[in-house]
Amino acid sequence: MRMPARCLPPIAALAICAACTPPAEEEAAAPVGEPTTATGEESSAEPSPEPSGDQLALAGTAWRVDGEDGGVYTTYLDPDGTYRDFRNGDPLQEGTWEEVSEGRLCFTPSEEGRSGECWANERQEKDGTMRTTSDSGLTVELRQVTYVAPSQDDE
Repeated sequence: MRMPARCLPPIAALAICAACTPPAEEEAAAPVGEPTTATGEESSAEPSPEPSGDQLALAGTAWRVDGEDGGVYTTYLDPDGTYRDFRNGDPLQEGTWEEVSEGRLCFTPSEEGRSGECWANERQEKDGTMRTTSDSGLTVELRQVTYVAPSQDDE
């Protein structure tokens, strides 16, 4: 599934795609697969251990959405409760994220005048993808990619 060009990336953008038309729903499946890099290549890093139960531990993970505009949108969910969005590797947006209930994330962009949104995540598929639906009804497919902590220069 591709994300419309007028929408921003997943999780951060898991936070902001209110203006997009939602696609039809599909059923979700089972847990964790092989992470890829933000460009879609297989990661040479060891895969993360499978989370216990239905709860996917999202802190310290990264997620990619391929936009219809050809852009690759990546969101990093930092363990300190902040997120960073990138488009084709360039910084796009940042802010805070919070898991308000099991599998439901809410995002608050740090840029003044931007409103956040909450997203309900389904279970992660064996292939590393996960579907998520915004409060406004947009459903996108995320792919887990290798998490990269913020550099000291970013702080």
